[in-house]
Amino acid sequence: VDSLVKTKAELEGLQPALRGVTGGFDGAASSMEFLEGVSDRLARPIDELVVSAKRFEYTQRLERAYVDRIEAILMPMVGPDGVRAQVTAEGRLLALHYRYGVFADARPVAYAHLVLACFGFLGMFVCGFSYLLVSMFMVRSAPPERSQYLVLALAALGVAGTVAALVAGAGGGWVAVAAVPGLAAAIVHSWQMLSLTARRRSRDAPWSLALMRVSWVALPLAVGLGAAIAAWDLRASLSVLFALLLVLGWLLSFVLAIVLRIVPFLASVHAKVRRGRMPLASKLSPAGWAWTLAGLHLLAVALLGAGVVLERDGLVRAAGLAGVGAAISLLAFLGGVLARARAGEAA
Repeated sequence: VDSLVKTKAELEGLQPALRGVTGGFDGAASSMEFLEGVSDRLARPIDELVVSAKRFEYTQRLERAYVDRIEAILMPMVGPDGVRAQVTAEGRLLALHYRYGVFADARPVAYAHLVLACFGFLGMFVCGFSYLLVSMFMVRSAPPERSQYLVLALAALGVAGTVAALVAGAGGGWVAVAAVPGLAAAIVHSWQMLSLTARRRSRDAPWSLALMRVSWVALPLAVGLGAAIAAWDLRASLSVLFALLLVLGWLLSFVLAIVLRIVPFLASVHAKVRRGRMPLASKLSPAGWAWTLAGLHLLAVALLGAGVVLERDGLVRAAGLAGVGAAISLLAFLGGVLARARAGEAA
């Protein structure tokens, strides 16, 4: 950048010298205009290069800051050698693109990265644990293993096909077709889980069951909406709605449901180890804060979805306030479980 700026200054410095050279000749004015035009044309591309170089430097600094931040978060958990292992193949391709311009359009690779991260990793993880944990919570048998393997095969086929179609640059219609097995897996899994909890009222944690049921409805809706966006190139706000259903509607609702159920259970196990007797998990759960958390979370999701679809800033702000209230309620719930467990130990 410094050398480009210096070259531009040298070109601009030629103009007074050119005026002196042409001052004693006839037609000096026209010669001066011609030479100044040449100087300006030479300097203009340098201006553009200076701006591009500065933008590139800024991008590099920003990327480095993000990398440092991610490494600082992951380093204590996985160690210095394990940080690099967290990056997926698509993440590496995107990093290469941002540095060297590998792809003419990086969006398909970014979408493939999203599909692998949210459906390939988190999706398989959540679905697998659902078969184990939900059946345990409901004190019922899990769905037959054959049907679980069917969901696994359909989900893997959907993820692999969608990623391949995106990376290959296939049209939106082909991407939607590739996602059909994934949609089938989402529908079958959600039906299995809803059937597992049907006609069952969890007296221990009804708020947890409500959140789980919402998450199982949001999963096929998110997959179906994503396929529709790919097929018909729907408006951008629906892409935001897809992310909302995927992250907040499905993943976060399920995670909150598990946290509300498993934290009191772990606290009761810890109390048994300390005192020799195991209190009921329901006795350690602050029901008021749990219902408040579930209600505010679902309200935030609904308000945010409505604000995105209707393009109303007020609804989005209200969703943010509801989300803050849900976060505070979660902290209060966890604090209440801890306080009740310690009170039991003191007794």
